[in-house]
Amino acid sequence: MADELESDMPPLEDISDEADEHDFETLNVGGMKFVTTVSTLTKRDTHSVLAVMTTQRHEKSKVLRDEDGCMFIDRDGTHFRHVLNWLRDGVVTPELETPEYHEILREAEYYMLSGLVEAVLLTSGKKREDVRAKSGAAKEVRIASSITSQIARMARPELSRLDVIKLQQHEHGVRVRGVNLSGLNLSNLDLREGDFRNAQLINTTFDNAYLMNASFENCEATGASFKNAMLHYCDFTGSEMVGVVLDGAILKDAELKGACLQNASLRNASLVGAEFDDADLYKANLTRADMCGAKFRKANLTEANLTEANLSSKGREGGTAILTQARLTRTNFFQANLKNVNVSEAWDYQNAVNLNEAIGYTAPKEKSKERQFDGNYKSLLTMPHKHFTV
Repeated sequence: MADELESDMPPLEDISDEADEHDFETLNVGGMKFVTTVSTLTKRDTHSVLAVMTTQRHEKSKVLRDEDGCMFIDRDGTHFRHVLNWLRDGVVTPELETPEYHEILREAEYYMLSGLVEAVLLTSGKKREDVRAKSGAAKEVRIASSITSQIARMARPELSRLDVIKLQQHEHGVRVRGVNLSGLNLSNLDLREGDFRNAQLINTTFDNAYLMNASFENCEATGASFKNAMLHYCDFTGSEMVGVVLDGAILKDAELKGACLQNASLRNASLVGAEFDDADLYKANLTRADMCGAKFRKANLTEANLTEANLSSKGREGGTAILTQARLTRTNFFQANLKNVNVSEAWDYQNAVNLNEAIGYTAPKEKSKERQFDGNYKSLLTMPHKHFTV
């Protein structure tokens, strides 16, 4: 009888490793340590990545631990405190800047915390409305998209890569207007003249794809990747492209009017003749981008990085970049080619960074301070006068 009871009992090590809601758990998130309880990690969403890791913590093959025995998560720990605070209190900090909300949103998606996704979007949306009401500065606080489209990030795509390839072979080409393709890998495909208008392309990969003349108007492409893609004459008008990667892409004569490219990466991209009028490029990285003839009228380039970017044609096609009424607050022009570029047509160019380090930059001449007599008696009194002798 005793032997039977003993055989039914789980091993002692399993009993000690079972997750009790009052147990402490130490997490190592990208090198940063956080201490919390099992209850906190599991109470809001039992199907989240954190909850599953915690409940499986006795299965050593499924949970990675560091040398100190802490549960290791290979993510940047910078924003994990916000994730943990939401798990504890159900509240998202309302005083954050817009880019921080985007980062927390990425973490919420990774941990599959749909409640946190909604909370971030609601909080950031309220902040946007408050700031607009006070200052009317919509571009500075623009949010990636509506709550509905953002939550779609966590939904499965409606088509597979194979489905898209089959559409590609159809005589009418790829026509996926309004379709959710989020997260798909569409690299190296020939998708020329494809219709992606109003499509969900969140975190979709188009690396090395051929997309000449494709239409992306008003699509949601936050976090998408177009590395080295051929995007000649593509239309991204009004699209949400927060954090999009366009490194090495060719955007010759592409349309990006009114697009939201906050925190986008366009390193070494060819933007010759592209139109960015009214686009939001807050903190965008345009290092070594070829911007000859590109139009940035009324665009927001606040804190954008234009290190070694080329804005002057040097006799080639395209002409010089146009910055008329663009906002250049803290824009970095280190070693950028500004020969013949009229920077003075932009807003707040005086507060741009490293303008004097730019190639070919010439400071605008100050207007003459001499007053001319205009027939007004008061102006005559302020003019420098000469002494006459009789």
